[in-house]
Amino acid sequence: MKIRLSVLLGLIYIFINVGCSAEHVDEGSIQSFSSDPALEAKAMNVLRQKCSSCHGSASFGGVTNITKVSVLISTGLVVPGDATKGRLVGSIEDSSMPVSGNVSAIELNDIKSWINNGLKGNVGGGEIVPPVAVEPPPVFTGSPLQVSALNILNTNCVGCHGEIGSGGVSRITDVKGLLATGLIVDKDASQGRLLASIREGSMPPSGPLGASDLQTLEDWVNQGVGANVEVNLPQVKLEPTFSSISQLILQPKCTACHGSVKAVDGIRLDSYDRVFAKAEMVKLGNPQESKLYKSVHSGEMPPRSDGYQPLTGEEQSAIYTWIQNGALNN
Repeated sequence: MKIRLSVLLGLIYIFINVGCSAEHVDEGSIQSFSSDPALEAKAMNVLRQKCSSCHGSASFGGVTNITKVSVLISTGLVVPGDATKGRLVGSIEDSSMPVSGNVSAIELNDIKSWINNGLKGNVGGGEIVPPVAVEPPPVFTGSPLQVSALNILNTNCVGCHGEIGSGGVSRITDVKGLLATGLIVDKDASQGRLLASIREGSMPPSGPLGASDLQTLEDWVNQGVGANVEVNLPQVKLEPTFSSISQLILQPKCTACHGSVKAVDGIRLDSYDRVFAKAEMVKLGNPQESKLYKSVHSGEMPPRSDGYQPLTGEEQSAIYTWIQNGALNN
């Protein structure tokens, strides 16, 4: 009898403790790792906008699901309570990430504040997923073959090569841009970096295109692309500011040769600080003595031998005015 009573009491003890534990892991407590949801929402918004195109459901560089806090912690990308540790903040501070552009000082501070003050590693098992505005897909015009080809690029490539592109390649469904940057060569699918990277399997990083998709792209280029295709992409006005020049000139037309992967002559143009790493590149207030302006004004850069077209007068003027006005980080 005493044995049965002790067993019964033991079962009651387990039941009570398990029940109490379960009460603390309810629906609300597993929604976030953070004691400050506002800080977490800000940090997640930065990661979603600046990082998830390459590090979302598809892995790039071994990093995937970057807006899942459980993944950030388990992989050592962040260390709760200490923003000086973990690869996430370090890669942003040394400008190696994101490859498509810079995280602003304010955005970086939001991430650090969340890690230092709002992130806990022992709360539940979920994460905040900020609401994502779903934009309608672009509508392409041209021949049926061209529409099919652009839809393939939009589905498989825009995630990393959209408005601000990875590896210096942006707006990949802009046909005029594809031609101007040498990514495709009209009526010759054997030339151009776009199809070459797809054939060798280096692009897209999420996995190779199917044979039928590759054939569609090759047929489209060989039969002649319609450079006057109408695409409902937002029109971005070029301004004499570094952010505008970087997005519309340096990233798509220069960083393939002067970026993090390849830096011809030791010149990198993938961030504001690196543009100034070589003193001859920019002479404040003196564009005529600045190598950046002189090389594009003379037609030396970007190199036509690689399929690039010279910068337009408007593009040259933007660089000229930016340098003349003091080459601010604006």
